Amino acid sequence: MRVRTGIWIAALAVACDGSADVKDDTLDTAPLGPRLPSTTFSATTDFTGTAELAVDVPAGTLSFLMAAQGPEGTLAYVDRVYDPSGALVYRLEDWYFDHSDETLSMGVLPIDDTTTLNWPILDEHGALSPGTWVLHLRDWSGGAADVTFEGTVQTRLPQTENTLRALVVYAAGVSDEAEVVEATEAAVQVWADIWSAWGLSLEVRYAESDVDPDLPNALEPGDALAQVSAMGEDWDVTVIIGETQEGTPYSVLGSASSIPGPLTAARRSAVLISWPRIAGPDGRFSEDDIGQYGNTLAHELGHFAGLTHPVEVGWDRYDAVSDTPRCTTTGLCEAQLGGNLMFPYVMCPYPYTDCDAQDELSSGQQTVLLNYTGLL
Repeated sequence: MRVRTGIWIAALAVACDGSADVKDDTLDTAPLGPRLPSTTFSATTDFTGTAELAVDVPAGTLSFLMAAQGPEGTLAYVDRVYDPSGALVYRLEDWYFDHSDETLSMGVLPIDDTTTLNWPILDEHGALSPGTWVLHLRDWSGGAADVTFEGTVQTRLPQTENTLRALVVYAAGVSDEAEVVEATEAAVQVWADIWSAWGLSLEVRYAESDVDPDLPNALEPGDALAQVSAMGEDWDVTVIIGETQEGTPYSVLGSASSIPGPLTAARRSAVLISWPRIAGPDGRFSEDDIGQYGNTLAHELGHFAGLTHPVEVGWDRYDAVSDTPRCTTTGLCEAQLGGNLMFPYVMCPYPYTDCDAQDELSSGQQTVLLNYTGLL
């Protein structure tokens, strides 16, 4: 979440039923399909409350992304991960009890009925071993038998250009504001410039939708995000440009619905941006506002690709990356991490002009970003 204190573009027009009418006849995304093999699954818990999911990983695969959804009311989470040798490489309690001051991933936690895992995550996880990986999915709300999780596993093959494909979707009426459209496209260029420092590029398409511009809370999205993300392809990251975000203060400029986020349509499959909060009270975009807009996109999509804040406000909780400082006071954290892209707030006071640059990532953070399966 961001708190305020060479791009290829095609145009889409989208009907209210979520169908897309491609206006640009040159748009051709079919070749991407073979580079991101996708398998759907259904896994049911046994008498121990565990649903075992086997993930077949061919030689040369760079990473895999699993997204699962349980029945309404469940609290889905990834409990364990075993590599092809049978070695336990991830266990929930190791990170969220023994490492109580570090966050490896938010997507694996029992927050609601959806859970996501991108693997590998950190430098120390190494290259992905070929063979059959085994994931244990569970329901925190009861741990009962006969709970069925349904979802998708996508594997990233080595023919990668480290390009993120994004579908930027304007909520109802937003694209009628010419200045907002112009500012959004300029902000996307800022985002692209920031990410290019780490060898990443963007391919961005734009779409219109009838989704309410008063966007849902990213932590309680309902089905709205799944309906919008279904407009894109299974390799698109969806960004929704709206006006407000339910239940969040004005200082919240954008939110990622999951860390990491799924590429396929799901309840937690989008980044949400509130354009009026970035433009400020006058509703106009200054050069500083556009810079902050682009930085917010780069920050929130960093979350969606798996990056957490290097430190949380309170200065006692950190990411799991080994080369980000463990600071303990506001002064130290701002001095050591204030220039980091993933710092939890903007480094400038109201009215948010002449902000300090926040465009740095440590080597370990870059690894997390580059491990995201959606980089093709």
